[in-house]
Amino acid sequence: MALVKVRRHQRAFRNLLLQELDHVCELPGCGISSVEVLEAAHIWPDSEGGEPTLDNGLLLCRNHHRAMDAGLLRYDSEGEFKWVVGISPF
Repeated sequence: MALVKVRRHQRAFRNLLLQELDHVCELPGCGISSVEVLEAAHIWPDSEGGEPTLDNGLLLCRNHHRAMDAGLLRYDSEGEFKWVVGISPF
């Protein structure tokens, strides 16, 4: 058995972003554009009350989304991505 956390709005959030944004990972230089691996990422985390809205969303490839969730990659208030000191961009 496994305990799985489910975000009920995640599918609708991803669909919203796919309708409104270019189908490419938003991290400059990444270039991944396969819809199958693009995910809806919250700028202000869902776990901290971030809403599933266009203003709070980014389309990111799975690797960059996980880097954001792990705190290795940040998206600042000026709309810039910043890697944590000591982390090599990938």
